[in-house]
Amino acid sequence: MEKNTILNLDKIYDAYMGKWGDEAKLKTNERINWIAENVVGCRVLDVGCSQGITSLLLARENKTVVGIDVVQESIDFANSILENEGENTKQNLNFECASILSFNSGERFDTIILGEILEHILYTEDIINKTMALLKKDGRVIVSIPFGISIYYDHKKTFYIGEILDAFRRNFSLVDIKYFGDWAGFCFDFCEQADPVDWIKVIKDLEKEIIKHESKLLGMVHEDRVAALEKENASLQLKLNGIKESRSYHFAMLISRTLHKNKHAE
Repeated sequence: MEKNTILNLDKIYDAYMGKWGDEAKLKTNERINWIAENVVGCRVLDVGCSQGITSLLLARENKTVVGIDVVQESIDFANSILENEGENTKQNLNFECASILSFNSGERFDTIILGEILEHILYTEDIINKTMALLKKDGRVIVSIPFGISIYYDHKKTFYIGEILDAFRRNFSLVDIKYFGDWAGFCFDFCEQADPVDWIKVIKDLEKEIIKHESKLLGMVHEDRVAALEKENASLQLKLNGIKESRSYHFAMLISRTLHKNKHAE
């Protein structure tokens, strides 16, 4: 494994534990818990496990989990957390620094989690093909992605709902879609012939989320405008105070000179 030189900015364990504040904790917990609740079977592969929180939660629930990530720093952190766990959890969980494309296993998995992975990859089909090779015939894939445009430096693709559904539709049946504000989650079951998707429901749910995003953006624009006006007002107030001080100074000097002249005149 080549040393990964990309700075690891993904601190999912810290966010889950509340180190980034209550709001980040609530959002992260909702997303991670939804993923964990939708796992089926006993053997789980957590791809892009980062600091290992999802893998850890599943191992505590007696799942046999392998967590992989391409960033060695993340794997080291995950192992340091695992050291403080009970023996049963330690036996259930193994972390490995690897890409899914290079990862191999003697046994197939009941569930494979692709947690915020696809947006980092140029060739989505390669990931899906490798996922199918590692998945049991009746297995499940859980996918989470940033919902819409993201400015993260390492994102190579922007995914929308239709693209994810199209990428998995040939060999998977859609079980669920869940929206988490800035993220979206998908559950797919591996099958020979995919069930038809209820596109009306998908579109209606998507429209609701778009409305939420538009409202959020409008709120941000309003907040930015208010902030700009407040800044402009503060600047004008400083100038006004300067003018007032300048006038007071000149007026005081004028009175001083007048008094000085009157004193000499006496």
